[in-house]
Amino acid sequence: MKLPNPNGLTGKLLIAAPKLQSDIFAQSVIYMIGHDEFGAVGLVINQTAPNVTIDDLYADFKITKPNILTKNPIHFGGPVDVNLGLVVHSPSPTIKKAVKVGKNIAISACHDFLKQATIDNQPDHFLLTLGYASWEEGQLEKELKESDWLTLDATPDIIFDKQDDHKWTHALASLKINKTVHSHQVGLA
Repeated sequence: MKLPNPNGLTGKLLIAAPKLQSDIFAQSVIYMIGHDEFGAVGLVINQTAPNVTIDDLYADFKITKPNILTKNPIHFGGPVDVNLGLVVHSPSPTIKKAVKVGKNIAISACHDFLKQATIDNQPDHFLLTLGYASWEEGQLEKELKESDWLTLDATPDIIFDKQDDHKWTHALASLKINKTVHSHQVGLA
């Protein structure tokens, strides 16, 4: 299957439809970091990773602390490779190996980010994640047709400025969707 846009949903938000109540992705907001004819990859940006702190990451990566100061929680990026740390952040010349994904958003490997960012010289906004979500070829397109997911242009406001427990409802409100309505007419990309 050839997608009309070679980058598909890359740089967009994938929002769990209200009908996904018992799924691992219930009420998830996922920042899509890759999507093409071979599959898709994204990072859940509104679920906290249980029992993991920034101090744990510094220790795991054997980096002398503190390079950065954050009260932000570590996020559960998805169920695949939960030991892989990725950072969604605003673009910054400080982070040398960052990959720009969206207009005002980049991603970096957590290890590189923690080594390069300092208290005095770090991106304005960042979100640390462990793990990622992925879809095989055609899988996400099928789920979109079944109205399991809604799509929205990613904005730094939703990714960085909203509290985790408000991101999903804010994203739905941006689409003018009431979270209690279970519509099968939405979700097509």
